[in-house]
Amino acid sequence: MKDGYKIYLRLLVYGKPYWAMFSIGVIAMLLFAVTDTGFAFLIKTLTDSFAGTGTAYDTQQLKVMLPIAVIIIFIVRGVSGFFSVYNIAWIGRQVIKLLRGEVYNKFLTLPTLFLDRESNAELLSKVTYNIEQVAESTSNILTVLIRDTLTIIVLSVYMVYLNPTLASVIFLVAPVIAILVRFLSLLFRRYSERIQDSMADVTHAIKETLQNHRIIKVFDGQDFEEERFSVVNESNRKHNMKLFSTKAIGDALTIFLSSLGVAGVVYVATLDEVRSSMTVGDFSGFITAMVLLMTPLKRLTNVNAMIQKGIAAAGSIFSLIDEKDEIDQGTLEAKRMEGFISFRDVNFSYDDNKQTLEGINLTINSNEKLAIVGKSGSGKTTLV
Repeated sequence: MKDGYKIYLRLLVYGKPYWAMFSIGVIAMLLFAVTDTGFAFLIKTLTDSFAGTGTAYDTQQLKVMLPIAVIIIFIVRGVSGFFSVYNIAWIGRQVIKLLRGEVYNKFLTLPTLFLDRESNAELLSKVTYNIEQVAESTSNILTVLIRDTLTIIVLSVYMVYLNPTLASVIFLVAPVIAILVRFLSLLFRRYSERIQDSMADVTHAIKETLQNHRIIKVFDGQDFEEERFSVVNESNRKHNMKLFSTKAIGDALTIFLSSLGVAGVVYVATLDEVRSSMTVGDFSGFITAMVLLMTPLKRLTNVNAMIQKGIAAAGSIFSLIDEKDEIDQGTLEAKRMEGFISFRDVNFSYDDNKQTLEGINLTINSNEKLAIVGKSGSGKTTLV
């Protein structure tokens, strides 16, 4: 969990230059959160008006004020909703642009040994699939995380204001939900990493088929390649289904735990000391706020899956960015080469375990054409 926290903080650093755009988005999210509480307040006022209790306005005033208030609330909700989504999405795409450029520049400086050892398809998958997972973490997740958290806070404050006793019953289930979210985080991260690995396998299989389609046709290997691809494709499907099932179970448990809080509210609300301290409008407003609380609470549970997917993807990308660059030890700057090329007792290896070239002696004169022939892996490309 600590590593995930560090990875996410490192990811957020990329968005630091856009703090002004982020601040506008957060203000919009706060206004969006307030509209939910405003709607609960309207229900309270309307109910008190019907019951003839607890309202400072007469019927004629409410006939004008309530419709106008509803229109204002939904206008504010629409405008704030747009800016809360657009601003964070704009920052997210800027971050992805920076990350993708940084990864591409890293490809230009990585050691040849690393590029020969790693699968090209896996590296390609990091630039395409993994970075798009990060995009979700920096845009959609922040929107849901901040906006829904603010909504829950504002609604909770309003519920405490209406009746602290009933609000405390709801809050009793919060620690249990927090423990559930923490446990699900571990599962989400594990399955997300496996999905990314399996996606790299799918990309690798497709890349090999497209590059070697002639060889596959010559040796009649279509059935073999089809079977090989079906294995990696099925593996990807299974890992995704494990993630979806975990997410669905988490949703069901969150709703069940929330229902325990609702059941407690219903029971406590029937007690004489609680009934005597509330008007009909207070109770209606409380129930409305409680119902409005369930949707952002469920989204916050779901957003945990997206966060873990983003952290797993960012971890793989940062591990690539943190690889050491190839050291350039060349000191000669050649302006124009003339004459011949000569190799004398040349030895070369990418690592200490295997010698790629050994004892190469070769002279190539100017304007001479030379064909280098050998089996796969014999060092032809290395020599060139």
